[in-house]
Amino acid sequence: MLQKIREKSTGILGLILLGLISLTFALFGVQNYFLGSTVTDVAVVGDEKISFEDFQARLSQERQRMANNGQDTSVASTLVFQRQLLESMVNEALWRQGAEEAGLVISIDEVRDAIRSEPAFQVGGEFNQDAYLSTLRLAGMSPDALESDIRQRGMSRRIQGLLFSSGLVTDNEVQDMLRLQNQERTFDYISVSSAAFRDEIDVADEEISDYYEANSADYQTPEQVTIEYIQLSADRFRDEVEVTEDELRQIFEDTKTNYQVPERRLTSHILLEVAADADDDAREDVMARASDLAERARAGEDFAELAKEYSDDFSATDGGDLGWVERGMMVDPFEDALFDLENGAISDPVESGFGIHVIQLRDVEEARGKTFEEARPELAEQYRNTAAEREFLDAQAELESMLLYGDIEASEADGEVLDEMQAAASAFDLEVLTAGPFSRSGGEGITDSRPVIDAAFAEEALYDGLISDAVAVDDDNIVFLRVIDHTLPAVKPLEEVREQVRSALLTERANARARERAEEIVDQAEKGQPLAEIAQASEDLELATAESVTRSGGGGHNFLLVREVFSLPPLTEGEDAIHLVEVGSSLFAIVNLKSIDEPAMDEVEEAQRTQAESRLRQSYLVAELEALEAALRNRIEVTINESLLADQ
Repeated sequence: MLQKIREKSTGILGLILLGLISLTFALFGVQNYFLGSTVTDVAVVGDEKISFEDFQARLSQERQRMANNGQDTSVASTLVFQRQLLESMVNEALWRQGAEEAGLVISIDEVRDAIRSEPAFQVGGEFNQDAYLSTLRLAGMSPDALESDIRQRGMSRRIQGLLFSSGLVTDNEVQDMLRLQNQERTFDYISVSSAAFRDEIDVADEEISDYYEANSADYQTPEQVTIEYIQLSADRFRDEVEVTEDELRQIFEDTKTNYQVPERRLTSHILLEVAADADDDAREDVMARASDLAERARAGEDFAELAKEYSDDFSATDGGDLGWVERGMMVDPFEDALFDLENGAISDPVESGFGIHVIQLRDVEEARGKTFEEARPELAEQYRNTAAEREFLDAQAELESMLLYGDIEASEADGEVLDEMQAAASAFDLEVLTAGPFSRSGGEGITDSRPVIDAAFAEEALYDGLISDAVAVDDDNIVFLRVIDHTLPAVKPLEEVREQVRSALLTERANARARERAEEIVDQAEKGQPLAEIAQASEDLELATAESVTRSGGGGHNFLLVREVFSLPPLTEGEDAIHLVEVGSSLFAIVNLKSIDEPAMDEVEEAQRTQAESRLRQSYLVAELEALEAALRNRIEVTINESLLADQ
């Protein structure tokens, strides 16, 4: 029964390119605090595992996206949302494996183009090396990880592109679509609205009473609860933490390496690309060219000019300048060679996944550490947060022990024996508060929180009178609650809802009369009387004509009516074209469909043809993607651990 009390773990603010957003804080269960974490896979797709940590990171990312868009982030806590999110991660893995099996490769050029075109790496619309490196550093992402992400997503797009480009759309299909899309219909119609009949209807008290009895379920009060609760906030512990100078100094000594500014090296390079399918001779030729450039630079030729002339890298325009480079910013072969160089030296050729590099080390800034005074504000903040977090978690655990397992001695206040809720609140100097009544749709204040609502309407709270597990209201607040009053749905007294019942009865009868009147008009028209004569003979009817109306409507005609008219069957010679069309629940139209005109294909503009063909290709693409995804699922085994989702 012990519910997870949340242990906050700072997430990584990670930049994921090509439309992805930053990661923020990932929340984990309190069992990790007490028992340590267990590596568990939330899904396995073929040989690829989707770890619990990966899923949590994506879930946190989605929460942040929703928060940035002003959406209710509590939706992300629902099992339905998390199941859909996991399905998308499974589908991504399926596409990656399908692309790899098909031999689709994303080249170095494509990776480079994606990096160069990423707005986050540009200044003034142009790729900027400093922006690239600093953005990656802020994101906590290495170039290797970035490259892997671009390749994986590129493979999925490549498959979709191939399907789109190979989709066969015939001229006849395009013409059929254009005929339907540009079709025009002309029709006369008479409208009959139920509103015209409301004033004619008298409703007796007995009828209201009978209707109320027959439809009493529509006039119920909602199920409601009132709760009592105690709330624990992390802020109280943060305010109580005492930070001593000795403790800070000891922490500083123990964690000095955390306050080191790492060594960095001012670097330039020349990159010579090697084709992905290059044979040994071609590779050796590129290596020889790189060796020659290294020798020329060592002999005194200007390295920047050589880079501008020979380098295949986007830094060539800057003379190969890569700026200041720290460990973890470049691929391993490049870094190993760079950090082995003496200041001012030029490397031998170095091969990486990007090609063959010649590296110039222009300057070195040695690693240096912050002084205690420089680090003190950061140390104090970290100490305060860590201590408060520990106290907060300990207090949560102790409260659960008291409230859920009865681990509390009876106590008295002013001679009155306190129950477990009151005793626990007293032990922590908290107040037992009440909220409600509120329904399953929530109320105000704390009862507007979906986790609180769900806990209050859980069966054990409603029917067993149990105190809830810890309920996370937000990042820094939890509550324990108990239902103290439960009101089941009840039919409201007739006098309270009399006007609602009367209005509903009027609407029902007015709609019935309107339909009856419309059916009478249809009967007249089907016997041969023109709609114009029927309208002229009745003061309450009016004939309207819709001339050459398209599917998008226009001409002041009701759009819903036009939509219904375009769903009517085509005209057949010799058949009656009178139709009764229901527009919503309170408006009826008697329609005489007079003509259906389709455009001449030689009058259709080429732009429309192109657009129609593209839309058809897109619809076929969606169908083919769904079929391919289904085939991948049939061939690649997918296992999902539902229990981990339920625990979120």
